[in-house]
Amino acid sequence: MYIWNITETTALVALLKALAPDVVIVLGGPEVSYETAQQTIVQQADYVITGAGEVSFRQLCGQLLHGQKPLNKVIAGEQVPLAQLTLPYTQYTENDLATRSIYVEASRGCPFKCEFCLSALDKTALPFELQHFLAEMDRLWQRGLRQFRFVDRTFNLKIATTVAILNFSWNVWMRQRFCILS
Repeated sequence: MYIWNITETTALVALLKALAPDVVIVLGGPEVSYETAQQTIVQQADYVITGAGEVSFRQLCGQLLHGQKPLNKVIAGEQVPLAQLTLPYTQYTENDLATRSIYVEASRGCPFKCEFCLSALDKTALPFELQHFLAEMDRLWQRGLRQFRFVDRTFNLKIATTVAILNFSWNVWMRQRFCILS
């Protein structure tokens, strides 16, 4: 959740709770990771995961499915090394690739400390292993994806990584354009 959609998301959470009060609503993202006590949306939700969510969200779902109610409404996200995460790109169906915007990330975080940005509260920028990331992008390309939307805050932080990604993009475009087989 982000500042640009907080009003709409707060209204949606209120509507869901009014129409289906038994639905468990879990929030996450930079907008609700900080200042959890003051936000209306946090008060309306059942749980909030602050920070990284992959491990903590899975644990929360496991607890809820086994009838265990967590003690705290606000759950600190557990940050694991990015190399331990399974990238989700294989989960996209052929229909997803043909009809949806597919978002990818080569890194997470931001090393800058801008006063106006919630990302400034992160510790640093963490890159995914480049060759593994590019292999995943190539698999998406082979499956038909033609537009990659990056969600990285600092796509151009490390010039060598940026150049490698742009070179990858150029090479796959050239292969397709001129039917060059690798």
